[in-house]
Amino acid sequence: MILSGLAHVEGYRVTRNVGYVIQETVLGLNVVRDFDAMSANLFGGRATLYDNKIQTARDDVISTLTAGAKSASANAIVGMNVRYDLGQGMVMETVQGTAVELGKLGDGDER
Repeated sequence: MILSGLAHVEGYRVTRNVGYVIQETVLGLNVVRDFDAMSANLFGGRATLYDNKIQTARDDVISTLTAGAKSASANAIVGMNVRYDLGQGMVMETVQGTAVELGKLGDGDER
């Protein structure tokens, strides 16, 4: 599965637009992670517990999104976007894009 934040992929052309795909997850925050983040804010550095949780959630969301696109016969997601919304002790992570079928460009083909 090819993933791209752009509307196109170099060396390929869209042969079929499968459709818009979106996947979301909500992460609850807790006291231990809040303390880690507070320490990072006070003393500098990264809130590694949050980093790890967000990275794991993003990997899971992208995995689910690509599985859905594959089941619809797409071999790529273009125009992909990851968004985070914060509020009331939670983080919502949204990944979206357009599932497409790509074909390799040959000599003289145009995108």
